[in-house]
Amino acid sequence: MHLDATLASAAAAATMLLLRSVCSSPMRATMFPRGLPYLAFFIALISTVTLPVDIARAARAFDIVAHDVEVDEVNQQTTFIVTFNQPPDFFSTNELGQPDNAFQFFFDAEPADDQVDFAGDDVVIIRGPEIRVSNDIPIRESINPSGQDFPNAEGWGEARGHVDFDLDGPTISFTASWDLLHESDGQFGYHLFALQRGELTNEVTFIRRISVPLPPALLGGAFGLACLAVHLVRPRGEHRRI
Repeated sequence: MHLDATLASAAAAATMLLLRSVCSSPMRATMFPRGLPYLAFFIALISTVTLPVDIARAARAFDIVAHDVEVDEVNQQTTFIVTFNQPPDFFSTNELGQPDNAFQFFFDAEPADDQVDFAGDDVVIIRGPEIRVSNDIPIRESINPSGQDFPNAEGWGEARGHVDFDLDGPTISFTASWDLLHESDGQFGYHLFALQRGELTNEVTFIRRISVPLPPALLGGAFGLACLAVHLVRPRGEHRRI
């Protein structure tokens, strides 16, 4: 960042020296025979090298690089960890009040047939766009049957609660209780959106399932059936060496 700023300053200084030498030398009559319009064009052409680095950074899409969850079944809470491709700015906004960077989870506590819903009785909305309001993350109902216009909710339902967050460079983490998430068994799914000034730039979908181990008796029976099947399909005359 400091190197880019130094290069931009150096380019600006070089541009000014060049213009000064041109405007005070015989080159002016040759290069700008028709006066000020050509000089203005020349200045605009050279000044492109001095554009601020922040303009280029602002044009870069805000993307999700990695995401993870840590499920604490003992304390019945889930920690969410998301890493972006740049340190997010959750507080600056455009003229419409939309934050420069934001994220939003559609958390489905009961995904059916490996499908994660965007709204429903078991779906909550984890509202990153509202961080700028009170420096925490509201968790809202995904449905709003009353039609009430909750402040800053953008049409989503009533807030079930708010959670604090930690931001370390490009990585944000926060922990929510299962009660806030409508969660009960540690099996869930979510859609995660990255947003830049209200525009969707990136999305991911995740489903967590828990494999339930078979009881020892059933596991042994299944193994015995598998061995029997192998014995039945083995061609006659085939002997197994030990």
